[in-house]
This record gives sequence, C-alpha cells and structure tokens, in this order.
Amino acid sequence: MTVIYLAGHFKSQYKCDVANWSNLLEELLEIIVGRLTCFLDYVRFGNVCRSWQTVIKNTHHNLTSFDPWLMLPEREDNSMIRGFYILSRRDVLELKLPEAHRKRCVGSTRGWLVMVDKSLSINLFNPCTRVQFTLPHQTTFQDQQNYLEEGLTSEELRNVFILKVVLSSSPSNPNYIAMAIYSDFCKLAIARHGDEAWTTIPCEWNSFTDVIYYKEKFYAINWEGIVVSCDVGGHPKTTLITAPVRQRSYGQKYLVECSGQLLQVIRDIEFRDNFLEHKTARFSVFRLDFYSRLWVEIKSLGDHSLFLGYNTSFSFFCDKSLATRVKRNCIYFTDDYLEAHHGLSNSSGGSDKGVFHLENGNVEPHYSGDGWHPFSLPIWFTPNK
Repeated sequence: MTVIYLAGHFKSQYKCDVANWSNLLEELLEIIVGRLTCFLDYVRFGNVCRSWQTVIKNTHHNLTSFDPWLMLPEREDNSMIRGFYILSRRDVLELKLPEAHRKRCVGSTRGWLVMVDKSLSINLFNPCTRVQFTLPHQTTFQDQQNYLEEGLTSEELRNVFILKVVLSSSPSNPNYIAMAIYSDFCKLAIARHGDEAWTTIPCEWNSFTDVIYYKEKFYAINWEGIVVSCDVGGHPKTTLITAPVRQRSYGQKYLVECSGQLLQVIRDIEFRDNFLEHKTARFSVFRLDFYSRLWVEIKSLGDHSLFLGYNTSFSFFCDKSLATRVKRNCIYFTDDYLEAHHGLSNSSGGSDKGVFHLENGNVEPHYSGDGWHPFSLPIWFTPNK
C-alpha cells in the first residue's frame, strides 16, 4: 500500500479538496504509518505536508532500510529538488528538499547527511524525517582564519575546506561524536553535541583520506596507508595501529567494517591524457589482524558488498529477501576525486563511478546519469528513521 494509492482512494471516496489532507486526524495518520512496510512509501508519506511530516517524526515505527540510495547532484534550476537513485528499482525518487538547497554534502552516516551552506554553517539533516541538528560553525576549525586571510570567499571555503565528516552514531543519541577530515593537510577534528567549536586532534601524521567508527573507537587512514586510532577523551590523541599494506601504495584508501572485521580498501586510479582524465582501474581489499597488527589480503566478500565515496564507508549484506538488485562480492563506488569536480586538474569529474566485481575485476555502471557538480557531489545514502 503506497501513499499515492491512499491519496487517490480518499479523494475518490470523499471528494475532498487537496488542502484538507493536512486536517486528517492524527490518530488516523498514525494507523496508516503503522501499516507501511516499504521505506519508499514512508518517505513519500512524510513529504505530503507538514502535519504528515510531524506524524512521521513522532511515530516510533521500525522499518527495514532496503538497499542504499545514491543522492544525486543538485539541479541548477533552483527547484530545490534532489534526486535519489534507488538501486532496487533502477529509478530516481525526487524530493523537494529546501533544507539541502545550495549546500555541499560532506558526509552521510546511518541516514544522516552532513551539509555545509555558503555561510559555512554545518547541519546534520535526515531527508526522510526532515529533522535537523547543528554542528559547530566551519569558522571554528583550526587554520580556518588562514584561508580567509588568503582571500578565499565563503563559497570557495564551503567547496574545499572539509573533506569528509563521519558520525559515531545517529545524532538522535545525544552522546554522538562527529569527526572531520579538513584543510589542505587533511587533519582530524572532533565535535560533540553542544560544542561551540571543532577540536583538532594532535597527530604527527596528516593527509588522512578516510575515518570509521569501529567498536566504540574512531580509526583513520592516511594517503600512505598508516592507520591510527583516535582517543577522543579529555585530551585527544592518536595512536599508531599499523603500517601501510605495502610500500609506495598511493591509491585512495578507505576503512570499512564488514562482518565484524575492519577492512582496508585501496582504490587504484589511472590517469590519462596528461592527467586530463581519470578512471578507477582496480580495488584491493585487506582485513586487519589486530593480534599481529598486519593486513591480510582477501579475495572475496562473500554475500556482502561495499559502498565507498564521500559517505561513511559501509558494507551491505545481500540478502535476496530484502534487496535483489545489490550484487554480492562487489564494490559500489562514486567519483570522489575532488580536484576533478572542482575542475582544477581535469574535466572528467563525476564520470568515475560504477560497480567493481571483486571476483573477476570487471566494472559495470550503476547510475548512468551525469554525476558532475562543482560542490554538490553524488553520495551514498542509507535511508533510516
């Protein structure tokens, strides 16, 4: 039963004016929400009107989030429409989201997007429930003033200063922590609920490319492949966990949890035509043996697949009873080569995306549409209440 069907049913039975939809009894709306079994219908319900949105926010209803969605770049027509490509349906869901208009998304964790606007305000936003929370302003980062003194505008700072933000849990939990990778040096900083400023974590390493919250602790990996754990207590610090998988490994690196294990994924990118074009050539996957502090290469993900990009990297169990379109033993990736999106080094930004089959190294497309935008980049999103 879908919201569209419900709307047509009530209209044909009672011939009511569309404006009266917001006047339906809250008890009736709660009953309808309780009958919904599809997350897509759940999202559509919350987008009918403000009163229906309120019911969604206040109703504790457990729904299984099906396969991940790909949030597409913002349109240039000021329509405030954001498209979400749904893997299971091979179709695009369009939502009017003024809360995300002209904002850059620098992270996606458990259904929450991290959005930065041109005034450099940072918000956590759930597009399914429309709930928002606030993080400390971007100007509270260490070194931010140096960029302002160099003459960068606030819009330019929005586009380049923060690389990624990862959450320890849903912000509905007041004990959540946000960790950011920021500045040209790709440093680490944290912010808790209620903080007024970001706190930089002292570290002898920099150039971090990914962060994950794994077994009650943050871990970060840098461009060389060095992995550190992050103590975010009263005196934040980092501790070396392991050296690189191999010497001189310069591919993009990610950390992801899969079946309780901590994995490292190395993405090798090939550059062509004097760096004017780039394309992912292959992925390599390793699991960390915490006892020996060594990385062990694995050749199969079994019934899992990985989703990599500007989002918090995550694994997905390909249970056919839930989602038949997510392929097992694959890596779903977006184009997160930042220089290409900004047009700084080439003009192929947004094109390097697809599904990498770990078994044979083949790559096939997932979403065939345009993925380029100067600041609004495609990002994986896991719908969640």
